[in-house]
Amino acid sequence: MVTQPRPDLPVPPALSPMIESWGLCLAASLAPKTPTIYLDAVRRLAGWLAAERPGTDWGAVSRDDMARYMAAFRATYSPGYANNQWRALIRWWAWWADEEQAPNPAAGLKGPKPGDKVVRLRLLTNGEPGSPGSGQPAAGWAPPTRRR
Repeated sequence: MVTQPRPDLPVPPALSPMIESWGLCLAASLAPKTPTIYLDAVRRLAGWLAAERPGTDWGAVSRDDMARYMAAFRATYSPGYANNQWRALIRWWAWWADEEQAPNPAAGLKGPKPGDKVVRLRLLTNGEPGSPGSGQPAAGWAPPTRRR
């Protein structure tokens, strides 16, 4: 069984130093919240690696590991969030590969597409405000106002 990526999986100490180093690089060049988002994505990956492949270091992560991780991620989270996390991980692996002069295990992999936002609609029953023939507007609806 594949472990589901979760934010509460602990990051192994062996993987932490590179994450912290990347965080320093990010903080120097990005908006304040962006490093938090990126670092959370990498910490989530590190926790998943610890559960799936105990003792793994960053250099042992393969293309197959990344494909399995993203499959587990997509099965758990929305397409938009999976895409957001994927983009953070792409940045991580590019930085890591440059720092270590090593192959990028995510190179060439296709990330999840953002997908469409799901909008839930509720059908109105006859006589309910906003239904055809009720003569009343739907709850929460107001006609547009004209600007002067």
